[in-house]
Amino acid sequence: MSLYSRFLTFSVVFPFLLIYSYYISEEKYDGKYIYLFILFCISSLLSGLNESFRLLTLAFNKYAIASFIDTISSTLAKCVGIFLMVSYGIKVYILSIIIFSVFSLICYIIVNKEWIINPFCFSFRALRGELKELKTFTYSGYLRFINSTLDQLIVSIVLSPSILSTYSLSRNVLAIADTTMSNLIDYKVQKLVKYKNNRLSLIKGIHQLVDFQKLLSLTAVISLVLVIVFIIFINKSGFLILNIKYPYFYFSFIFVCIGSFIIVNYKLYQSFAGMFISSTLLLKLDIQRGLLYLLSFLSITFFLQERWIFLYIAFYNAIDFIIYKKYFIMGIK
Repeated sequence: MSLYSRFLTFSVVFPFLLIYSYYISEEKYDGKYIYLFILFCISSLLSGLNESFRLLTLAFNKYAIASFIDTISSTLAKCVGIFLMVSYGIKVYILSIIIFSVFSLICYIIVNKEWIINPFCFSFRALRGELKELKTFTYSGYLRFINSTLDQLIVSIVLSPSILSTYSLSRNVLAIADTTMSNLIDYKVQKLVKYKNNRLSLIKGIHQLVDFQKLLSLTAVISLVLVIVFIIFINKSGFLILNIKYPYFYFSFIFVCIGSFIIVNYKLYQSFAGMFISSTLLLKLDIQRGLLYLLSFLSITFFLQERWIFLYIAFYNAIDFIIYKKYFIMGIK
C-alpha cells in the first residue's frame, strides 16, 4: 500500500514538476539544463520509494539496518555529492545522488525480499480505506512536506540563479545534519514505545535520551570550533574561493552552523512528538509550524536585503525548537 501510494502521488505530481522544470529552465537559465531538471524529477520517485522501504524496514524492528542504509543514501550521498558539485558542477552531483538512491533501493529490496508479494494483489478499495482511517496522519504528513519544501520553491522563482545555487548548497549541508541526527535519535525514541504504559521506565528512558542529546550538543560545539579553526588557520583561501563561486557563502555558512546546532538540540523533541502525541495534536503542531514558517520567510524575503535570505535557515530551525519542545512537554504530561 505504501509503495503504491508513492507511485500514485508521483503520477499526479509529475506533470506539475515538468511544467515547473520548464519554467525554471527558460526563466533562469535561458532554456538550458532542462534534462537536468527532469533527472531531478525522476530522482524524486527514487527518494519516495526509499522512504517507503525505510519506514517498512523500521516497522519490522530492523532499526540498525534502516539507519545504515539511510546514512549511505542520504548523509554519505549528500557529502559526496556536495564535494563533487563544488569541484565538478551540478551534473555530477545529480548523477551521484541518483546512483546512491538506486544502490539504497536495491539494498532495501534485498532486506525486505521475503515481504515483496504479487503486485497484482493491490486494491484501490483497501488503500482508500487505509487513507480514510489514517486521514489525520495523512494530512499532517503532506503538510510537513509542504513546510519543508515551500521556501525552496519560492526562492527558485524570486532569487537570481547565483544566489539560488548558494541557497541550495546551504539547504543540502543542513540536510546532512538533520539526517545524521535522525539516525542517532529516532530509533532510540522508538524503543521507548514499549514503556508507553510504564511511567517510571518511560521517564527513566527519557532522562537517558536527554543526557545523550546533551553529549551530542557538546560534540556539536567542539566540531564547530574545529571547523572555524580549520577555515581561519588552514584553509582560508579555499573558503574565500567558495565565497566567490557561491555569492554570500560566508553568510550562508554562519546560518547553516547556527541551524545545525539548533537541530542537534531539538531532534529529540521532534522524534518524541512524532511517536507519543496524538494525531490531532500532531496536525495542530504542523499547522502552527507552517504558518510561522510562511510568515517568517515572507518577512525575510520581502523586507530585508537579498543576502539575508540565509537567515531563514536558522530561523525555521529556531521555530521548530520552540514548538517541538512545547509539544514534548505536553506529550510527557
